[in-house]
Amino acid sequence: MLPRSIGLLFLAMVLVVARAAAAEEAPAPSAGPAAAPEGPIQLPSWMSAEVVKAAVGINMTDAQQHEFNEVVGDYVTNHFAMIQKEAKREAPDLEQRVKSRDNALVRKMDTRMHEILTKEQWPAYENYTKTLRAELKANPLPQQSGGTRAQPGVGGGRG
Repeated sequence: MLPRSIGLLFLAMVLVVARAAAAEEAPAPSAGPAAAPEGPIQLPSWMSAEVVKAAVGINMTDAQQHEFNEVVGDYVTNHFAMIQKEAKREAPDLEQRVKSRDNALVRKMDTRMHEILTKEQWPAYENYTKTLRAELKANPLPQQSGGTRAQPGVGGGRG
């Protein structure tokens, strides 16, 4: 059963990646309906073997895997959307704002997972979350445009 679980999990994670990528960027123009994708699918850096291994370690049923993938997909999509939104705000404390908002997203994911996973599976899920977040954190934050907003305490205004 383990090889089937790994295969199903990998397929589901690829779908999660595709969903997150679709939320991040607009579709690219194609050369027509017969155009085929070039080369193999490139997985994002955070979709590492460690993340997949941690997910398999939860030892979920097929039904749990489906719900798990939906919840994790929502988290990843919301994570990247939040980063883009915060980067557009050009706040000087981008890293802290992202960390705080990501913590809220993880709490929401955990709440949903409590309905899916058993108490016995929870320690493995916590390991998965830790591994996933470490991989996501390894991705650099978007560069800010260096807009015209003044840093706090700098520039005009009443003092």
